[in-house]
Amino acid sequence: MQVAAAFPRYVRRDEVDPAELVREREIFRGQAAGTGKPAQVIEKIVDGKIEKFYVTSAFSSRSTCAIRSSPSRSCLRSRVAS
Repeated sequence: MQVAAAFPRYVRRDEVDPAELVREREIFRGQAAGTGKPAQVIEKIVDGKIEKFYVTSAFSSRSTCAIRSSPSRSCLRSRVAS
């Protein structure tokens, strides 16, 4: 249920379209640039937001599976195998 509600667009991180990743990175960089923080800090902020993007966009990046309290990758493998 939680997976359907979250509507992840990809199963794995490596399936994310590189062009989409570049576009998201630019959006996040623009948002962070308005804070007036140093460039190194902005890049770390952008990296953190990209990680969050992966969590919301790729199923295997989620920390847990609703069926069991195991990492979602293990849960996915167990569901596909059964």
